[in-house]
Amino acid sequence: MYMMGCYHLYEGAQQELILLGGRFFWQGVGNKKKYHMVKWEHLARPKKFGGLGFLDTRVMNKVLLIKWLVRLDSGENNICLNLLRKKYMGGKSVAQQEVKCGASQFWQGIMGYERGLGWKCENGRQVRLWDDVWLTEYPLRLCYPKIYSICENKKTRLQKPMTEAGNLTSGGVCQRMIS
Repeated sequence: MYMMGCYHLYEGAQQELILLGGRFFWQGVGNKKKYHMVKWEHLARPKKFGGLGFLDTRVMNKVLLIKWLVRLDSGENNICLNLLRKKYMGGKSVAQQEVKCGASQFWQGIMGYERGLGWKCENGRQVRLWDDVWLTEYPLRLCYPKIYSICENKKTRLQKPMTEAGNLTSGGVCQRMIS
């Protein structure tokens, strides 16, 4: 579990974990093997969906890594998160990060799931109006290139237009959530 929370496990390791779990469940006493009556995927389903609730290592790996992203963006204040923010983020949010060549395996692993997140704009101080993906699936500069080309301040944050023009989003807040 610790390794899954720190690194994105490659497919070979995932297959090996599934193989070991299946061997434990299906192997009889000694070297005698049992007949596989149900696929492993069915056993790994949650109990409420007809499975036995065995751990799906792929999902667990993804969830544990995404948890880091959520904690980094939450503003939670502890020494580990502060160190990661200072080393990798440089005052930017997670969505503004680019994976740099030579970054640690840990950082590359969690940044592989960054695109599965959305924004929680709140007051809009962290959101770059034209460059961040916050309203649609693409930055607004790509969705509205003609408007972007005549815009005077291309580096503006969402906070300024929201306070001057009112709500740009329904309810004034677009949530940062896991998809």
